[in-house]
Amino acid sequence: MHVGTLCIEAFVYPTEDEEKVLKALEYLIDAKPSRTEASLGFGGKITILRVCTNDAEQIDSILKRLGGIVNLEGCVDRDGNLDFSLDKQRAFLGQLALGKGIKVKSRKSR
Repeated sequence: MHVGTLCIEAFVYPTEDEEKVLKALEYLIDAKPSRTEASLGFGGKITILRVCTNDAEQIDSILKRLGGIVNLEGCVDRDGNLDFSLDKQRAFLGQLALGKGIKVKSRKSR
């Protein structure tokens, strides 16, 4: 699979500890995420943590790890983009599992 850019993203909801979500992301990728805040409709805020890389070795390493739990080819759309989600709680515990909470996306290299 040829990936040009791989992005891993997680939302931090007001009821969550941002440090725990950071730890979950760090289990997947060794890089400092960007941090964006967005307003929720009822006055609360959500924090979006996102890490993107175009480093081929780092992408290959991540995809090899993820390939053990998900059929990566089955998560590729007709344009060659990868899109699936991982369980944020399990990643915090140092485990990889499909679920909700951490979005993994890629764009095909050209």
